[in-house]
Amino acid sequence: MNKLEVSQRDKVRSLYGENPLYRMIERLADQYSLPPYHLKMHPEDIFQAVMGWIDSIRTEPDNDKMIRLIDQSWNRQWRNLSDIGERARCECSDQELEETTCMMLLWLHKCLVLLCDEQVHGNLWYHKCAEKLVLQMMRHSYVWMDVNKTVFKGWNLMETVDELKDWLIQYVDSSATPITTVEGELVLQDTSCFIFPPNGEYDPKMYTPQAQKIWRKLVEKKWCAKQDSMLVWKNTNKSFGFMVKIVAHHLNIYDPTKKGVIAWSAFQKVFMGLEDSTFRQVRNSASKLDLTTKSSSWPEAAQDIRLLVKSAVSGSAFIPL
Repeated sequence: MNKLEVSQRDKVRSLYGENPLYRMIERLADQYSLPPYHLKMHPEDIFQAVMGWIDSIRTEPDNDKMIRLIDQSWNRQWRNLSDIGERARCECSDQELEETTCMMLLWLHKCLVLLCDEQVHGNLWYHKCAEKLVLQMMRHSYVWMDVNKTVFKGWNLMETVDELKDWLIQYVDSSATPITTVEGELVLQDTSCFIFPPNGEYDPKMYTPQAQKIWRKLVEKKWCAKQDSMLVWKNTNKSFGFMVKIVAHHLNIYDPTKKGVIAWSAFQKVFMGLEDSTFRQVRNSASKLDLTTKSSSWPEAAQDIRLLVKSAVSGSAFIPL
């Protein structure tokens, strides 16, 4: 893995800035990009390294091979950081290499522990990987527990841990394309553009990469169809209302002058046929869906749309419903 250039870091923030893992790394480990550290490992670099490991563990079909890689994780991470230091011609001490290696592997360990939950398919596999990783740190470092206490102070009290857990479970259990290459480098090509904004006024939140993933998934699953650069709903008006209510919640599509009121005009710019009697029926069904109740009590169509939207944004942060 190579250290990211400035333009690449900008691209990471653009594509993955709302990802819960990235946001937590940015919050807890930003100090590694500042003095007195010489390696200058930015949150984007750490995110890339951790996701490279997660994707390898998630996709490697040969478990024995993966265990061998984890058994080599300390040496591999140390050498990679050492190479980064040499290429940057910085004076990086063994102490800094040890601490930074601990920090990187601890991020991976935190993610693996969250995946040990019984609801996760393959949770015992993630538990085994997490145990192997701890043995690596115990074998090679006397400071790994100190790093853990310093970087992850208050971890268990952070509300965003639940959000990270939800995203990780959704990511590893889905068939989503890995966000890193086989070399462990983040995919930085934005291929998410599916529909384009109209001329005149529109809500840009309806055309973000996250929104584009939702529209694409809705079309793939036959809920709607694409016509030119707009969408046409192909299901019932009731399910249309459910979709609007759920997507508005995820993308924060609300009227800025009226708290909690959906900005229907934004959806009218994306979907054809939202007028007159159809519009009234759609709004009526949306008003009857209470997002504060347990999703298991929702109508079946609303539950299906909720799961579809969550799967569409599996590479980004989503607001749990």
